[in-house]
Amino acid sequence: MARRRACGRQDAGGRRAPRIKIRSVARQVTRTDFEDFDWILAMDASNLETLHRMAPAARHARVRLFRDLDPDGRGRDVPDPYYGDMNGFDDVLDIVTRTARALLAELTQPAR
Repeated sequence: MARRRACGRQDAGGRRAPRIKIRSVARQVTRTDFEDFDWILAMDASNLETLHRMAPAARHARVRLFRDLDPDGRGRDVPDPYYGDMNGFDDVLDIVTRTARALLAELTQPAR
């Protein structure tokens, strides 16, 4: 499977975070990911639907919408910052930071 470098526009950032560099490598989700990972988080409803179609029925609970963990936006998509002005990057940074903190809090809770 071919891997693609993240697009250079992410490095531009928004007004508040122009120094953030993204050095990630993107890849497609594979069927084995549903066995290999505890959670697979989709950034929007369209990708969530695609992931549910790909996932074996027994693994659907492992697939979640990222913002289902967001205290200020449960059930909403992470907007694509490419379709707006540069403030969109700052907005997405806020959303992802807030939601990642909520994810970390959930993962570090004592077992019930």
